[in-house]
Amino acid sequence: MKIDEVLKNIPDYKSFYTVEELDRSTKELAEKYPDLVEVFKIGESRKGRALTCLKIGNGLKTGLMFACPHPNEPIGAMMLEYFSQVLCADKEFCEELGYTWYLVKCVDPDGMKLNENWFKGPFTVTNYVKNFFRPAGDVQVEWSFPMHYKEYDFDRPLPETKALMKLIEDIKPDFIYSLHNAGFGGVFWYVGREMPEIWDKLCSVPQQSGLPLHMGQPEIPCCKILSDAIYKITTGEDIYDYLEEFSPIPAKEAYGRGTDSSAYARQFKDSVSLITELPYFYDERIKNMAGCGRSKREIILESVEMNDAHYRRLEKVVDMFAPYVSDDNEFILLVKENIEALDSSGEAQREWAEQEEFKKEATIAEMFDSLLISKFYAVLCTSMTLRAVTHELEKRAQCTEEELEVLKQAQEIVRGYLEEECSYLEKELDYQVVPIKDLVKIQLESGLIVSQNI
Repeated sequence: MKIDEVLKNIPDYKSFYTVEELDRSTKELAEKYPDLVEVFKIGESRKGRALTCLKIGNGLKTGLMFACPHPNEPIGAMMLEYFSQVLCADKEFCEELGYTWYLVKCVDPDGMKLNENWFKGPFTVTNYVKNFFRPAGDVQVEWSFPMHYKEYDFDRPLPETKALMKLIEDIKPDFIYSLHNAGFGGVFWYVGREMPEIWDKLCSVPQQSGLPLHMGQPEIPCCKILSDAIYKITTGEDIYDYLEEFSPIPAKEAYGRGTDSSAYARQFKDSVSLITELPYFYDERIKNMAGCGRSKREIILESVEMNDAHYRRLEKVVDMFAPYVSDDNEFILLVKENIEALDSSGEAQREWAEQEEFKKEATIAEMFDSLLISKFYAVLCTSMTLRAVTHELEKRAQCTEEELEVLKQAQEIVRGYLEEECSYLEKELDYQVVPIKDLVKIQLESGLIVSQNI
């Protein structure tokens, strides 16, 4: 089967699979192809759910793909769902790729369960926002790999991260595909090695599906730009160096998490890592390269001020019910992390924006990214604040009148914020929903391009 045919035959998925649906499909695949696929347990999640890996093929090169390193990012799970089926159904295609594949469909099932209410639609910005969950940085699977750098030490890998660490140590992959995705914007990539001969191929992939490249500001200020919408993978060490240069707070205090899978894997082999970031929603403005009449510095500084105002407002509500937050309340952790980082991250961005290059005129894409897409991501924390206070109300069979009054008041306030902010996004964003089939195609084709050029 040719690669073009594999990409053409992707099913027209209408929704994202749940954890249970992925597990059931894996079991059925192993039963259907017992001589071709091996399923084995690599560990358990924090809540005791099994983490399973599929081994398919017997090529000389080794490829590791793992999905849901952030649990609000299920596109990779759907890609592995299809890719695993194709590898088993077409042995010739599998052999032509030349890899032994290790596929983990979901590396954070606990977090994924907390996102499943939007997996079946409706696929709107509002429904996504209201059912969103993401852990704080130091308890994200991708960002809790051990990091010992300069004056900084982080050695608190999650059970899920430990499972990936052991797998990486055992198989020493030539190719690592950490299956992330964005929420809103265009398509862009992080690549662990400079491969200029394939940049044009990568950039042509989303265009075949009518998706724009992400031409706004880099997601992380210290990204090294390799080409349009293509960046060098940014490790924890890179972010630490950025904070060391621009943050008013010492980097060892400002950082607070580990490094990523690509940095960890380099201890064992010169692996090539890839991340393909692609959105559920996009707006044509993300590709508009016309000037907006304002400087990049001005846009960045306005975004910083807007972000600060958003989180300062949330902070007042969080402070109201903070005394009643339980240890098991996962929803509040990222919100608190973002609030606590406001001063250092804001000052770092202001200092960073003083560089000469930011005197240039910003494009409409950059302005749209900084002032509207950044608003979209900030509203996700408003939603998680509401989920946090609702969690406390739902779990308390009995509480004092004072507790009940405070929690209900906080819930009412933040619900009002969320409705206001979602209405704003629905009004200001002229967005389109990307079909899951197209998302799977872009992620799979990108992976095949890179893996076949190693």
